[in-house]
Amino acid sequence: MNIEKALDIYKNDLLPDDLYEEWTLQPREELFRLQRSARLTLAAIHRINQDYEKAINLLRPVLMQDTADELVHRELMRLYVFSGQQHEALRQYATCVEAMKRELGTLPGKETAALHVQILNGELNSYVTQIQSETASIGKIKISPLPTEERQRLLFVARERELGFLQ
Repeated sequence: MNIEKALDIYKNDLLPDDLYEEWTLQPREELFRLQRSARLTLAAIHRINQDYEKAINLLRPVLMQDTADELVHRELMRLYVFSGQQHEALRQYATCVEAMKRELGTLPGKETAALHVQILNGELNSYVTQIQSETASIGKIKISPLPTEERQRLLFVARERELGFLQ
C-alpha cells in the first residue's frame, strides 16, 4: 500500500466514540504520529517536485489535530513562500505564535523565528528564484517509489528480531 492510499484510509481519530477510554489513548496517538509522518514525507516529495499546493493540502489537517505542531507550521511557511504566497507564510507564523502561546504557554523556537525573519527580509524568495531557474533548465526532479522489498527492508531497520517473529 502506498502513502497516499494509507492517508485516504485514515479519516480521523481511532475509535472516535471512545475518545476517553484509556485503552484507546496509546493506539490513537501512535496512529496519529504515523499519519503525521506520512503526511510530512509525502509533502516533502511534493515540495521537491514543486507541487506546493498538494504539499500544503497534505499538511493542513495535521494542524487541525495539533495546532501547536511547530515543525508543520515551519514547513507550511516555507511552502507558502515557495508558491509565491508570502502573505500566507506570514499569517502561518502568526497562527503558530498564537497556537504556541495558547497551547503551551510559550513562543515558537529559534528556528521558527529565524525563518520568519528570512521571510520578512525576502531571503527565501531569492533562494526560491534560484532553485526555480535551476530546475527549469534540468526539469522537475522525479522520485520513483522504492521497490516493495527495499521499502520493507527500510521499515524494519534494527527490527530483525521483530521481523523474524512476524514471519
